[in-house]
Amino acid sequence: MAANTDRAWEQFVDHNKLVLDGRPHRVEADLLRRQTGCEPRLVARYESPDELPRCLREAGYTILPLRLGEYLLTRGNLCCEVPVIGRTEPQLTALPFTLETAARGEGESQYIDHAYNTGLLQRFVGASPLFLTIRGRERTGAFSFQLGEVTVDVEGAQIEVDAGYEGEREIILVEAKIGRRAHLNVRQIYYPWRHFGQLLPHKTVRPLLLTYDVATTRYELHEFCFDQVDDPTSWRVLRSAAYRLYEPERRRLDELTDGSRPVRSVVPQADDFNRLVRFLEVLESGLDQPRAVAAEVGFTERQAGYYREAAEYLALVQPGSYWPSPRGRDLLRAAPNRRRELLARAVVNSWVLRDLVARGDMITDQAISEVISALTWPDGRPRYSGQTVERRARTIRTWLGWLAEEVGCFRRAGDGWAAG
Repeated sequence: MAANTDRAWEQFVDHNKLVLDGRPHRVEADLLRRQTGCEPRLVARYESPDELPRCLREAGYTILPLRLGEYLLTRGNLCCEVPVIGRTEPQLTALPFTLETAARGEGESQYIDHAYNTGLLQRFVGASPLFLTIRGRERTGAFSFQLGEVTVDVEGAQIEVDAGYEGEREIILVEAKIGRRAHLNVRQIYYPWRHFGQLLPHKTVRPLLLTYDVATTRYELHEFCFDQVDDPTSWRVLRSAAYRLYEPERRRLDELTDGSRPVRSVVPQADDFNRLVRFLEVLESGLDQPRAVAAEVGFTERQAGYYREAAEYLALVQPGSYWPSPRGRDLLRAAPNRRRELLARAVVNSWVLRDLVARGDMITDQAISEVISALTWPDGRPRYSGQTVERRARTIRTWLGWLAEEVGCFRRAGDGWAAG
């Protein structure tokens, strides 16, 4: 989506002769939609500096919602770096039995609910009991803050809280993401923090970032605070921790291999299982047009094409379509530890892995490149060549590394991989 967003904002800035020299500019959403043909909420959304529209990023500007249907362009940086957590702690579940229907379905809420039901969330914040009382979108009250020399007045801006829990003395607000994030747009936690702080001044409002990695079943939690109420750039990370509810379950290669006959059609270029699962969730919701899917996931159309290819390679979508296959739907409906196993089975039984294992030798970078280079079009021409082979090989290496670390059906052996 980045290229479309860049073009939309360049067109809007040029058409309205906006001078990006430090002065603020108000933007009406309806005007932005009419002049660019883009949905404002999509082209105004960003989480990291490189997702900002190029013309705004180069001028040091950011995009802020003021009220429903109006944005402000002004200089400032509201992207913070999310700390890297080295140590992962095991989480002993507080459940008296295993919840077999937990952490299934679509979106971030399933993983938040599972963290709460198992006691992981309460352990991190050190508060109990907590009760789920906030979820979804609402509009803010009126508040102001400073960003550089500019006073920003907000009233009736739309916010979305993935989950909010009320305790006797505090409100826990959770912003959740699937997959680890290197950056966070602080506005996503600052606006809700201000809003609920005004609604309930007698309680401490504690904003959290929760991320969940589908491939490793790893949670990361970070608690933020703001040293000055009227300055969103005064953010600090108070504490961070990482937990795993499910330890890696080791499987031999022969335990994962099935009798399927994969089609030798494509080689994937899509390293991130979190994005792959999110892509499937969007397809399952009913979107089946490339542009709409890309916009919803936050991809460019080319990236959406890559992830559709990867999903077809793993037999998770119907051939040539944007519809999940039975295997893809089984993956979405599976519990977290079962989902990891289904992903492993899909990778192990894909045609590239089958060809590499059939060679009987250690899997090396050269062997991966040779298998990819040997794939041809019906007329005999190589399907991949040059740097494209290396980009596709990078995905295969990434997946082999994940199988070695999380499943154990392969192991690192010198410069390659051997069956575990």
